[in-house]
Amino acid sequence: MRVRKTLLRNWTYRSQHNTRKEDMAQTIFKNNLIAATLAVVALTGIAWAEEPTTDEMATMIEQLQNEVAELKAADSGSPANADEKWTKTFGKVDIHGYVSQGYLQTSDNNYLYSDTEDGSFQFNEAAINVYTEITPKLSVGIQLFARDLGAVGNNAIQLDYAFGDYRFDDAFGLRAGRIRIPWGLYGDIRDIDMARTNILMPQSVYSETQRDVAYGMNGFGVYGHFPLGSGGIEYQAQVGSNTIDDNNTAIGWISFGNAYTEPDWTSDHGTIITGRLIWDTPLNGFRVGGSYFTLDEVTFTSKTTNDETMVNVFGIPAGSDYSMVLTDVVWWTGFAEYATGDLVLAAEYVAFENTLEDTIWAAAYGIPKLTTPGDGYYLSGRYRFTDLFELGAYYSRYWSNKNDRKGEGNAAYGTPDYNAWSNDLALSLRFDVYEGLIWKVEGHYMDGTANLYANVTDTATAEKNWYLFATKLSFTF
Repeated sequence: MRVRKTLLRNWTYRSQHNTRKEDMAQTIFKNNLIAATLAVVALTGIAWAEEPTTDEMATMIEQLQNEVAELKAADSGSPANADEKWTKTFGKVDIHGYVSQGYLQTSDNNYLYSDTEDGSFQFNEAAINVYTEITPKLSVGIQLFARDLGAVGNNAIQLDYAFGDYRFDDAFGLRAGRIRIPWGLYGDIRDIDMARTNILMPQSVYSETQRDVAYGMNGFGVYGHFPLGSGGIEYQAQVGSNTIDDNNTAIGWISFGNAYTEPDWTSDHGTIITGRLIWDTPLNGFRVGGSYFTLDEVTFTSKTTNDETMVNVFGIPAGSDYSMVLTDVVWWTGFAEYATGDLVLAAEYVAFENTLEDTIWAAAYGIPKLTTPGDGYYLSGRYRFTDLFELGAYYSRYWSNKNDRKGEGNAAYGTPDYNAWSNDLALSLRFDVYEGLIWKVEGHYMDGTANLYANVTDTATAEKNWYLFATKLSFTF
């Protein structure tokens, strides 16, 4: 537990003091001093064979003093002093990262962009980050990230974050660059596998579909923490934008990784405003709060293909201009967490709404504009029994349209009613095998198909109840 907390602080932009180089340098100096003494003795071995004269003793002492002086002069460029000078000038540099490999298997229905019915090893992640405090108030950090999740990611390296941070005091700090979005309780640490028990986070709040939009942004942010009675208030507020022009992203694959549109597409994003407020209550270990995310507009454009359905059924000629416009996108969450000893309980509720204008939907179904409000929630708990073993569980529920929770309107689109919801009961086992080595095993019982995608599963014939098995091995340094 202590190891995990220490590493977690590094992953969340906090620097730690490390004296290993200084200890090593001191050891080297002491060893060299002993070696120099032995060398002087060896060089004057003949003199030691007999009782040395006063002059011989003075000569040996002078030789030893010269050796010590030379070592002290050389030690000014030792790793310890060099590191000290570097720290005073530039700050201490922390380099961390991780590599993980997982496996997914479902009893029915392909899940998360993969052919999971046959089992999939296309489930891996890797990241490396560098963080340094240039001064006690000024710090910078950068992380490169790559993942493969079926058709998404394909191990393409992307800039996860790159920021400059100036903390005036505990109550106010300023951050700018490619920065993380403070989404929900755990959105800003979702890439830190060692910070959580489960393999897959509850998809009702931390959907893989929205990761590319709701995880990072280019912009400015303010943050801070100030005491309030026996507790405190933590706040973050950010404004900026985003760029998503890559078929390796989840939103791109879902929207354009089908037979109806060409794979080459572009996106034009508007302004993102986001924030989070957390109250550390007077009850020790209990905190509550909420987060907010809004995007005024995002437009995706492409061309239609010569798919038989598009041409013969919908009457849309191949090569027609296609666009999908999302406007007035709003997501918000409310959450609570209670931690006591080795037990952590959490709950989050999410609500979202956006307006969709889709030229294919307009031509095929006569729906030029569609506003959809959805919501969901999860309840979770985890308990660390020993330094080796932790058990976690959650129950997650999600509705794509909260005005039609029973899916009565799905018949118009040729899908069953259970395509309107997704319920997920998950049990997770985590084993901290060794420092920096974690193994996880997880099982899910699924009810509903709202989180399935037509690109890999025929949602009209998908099974209502199905199972998911996941396992993952992570190396963290």
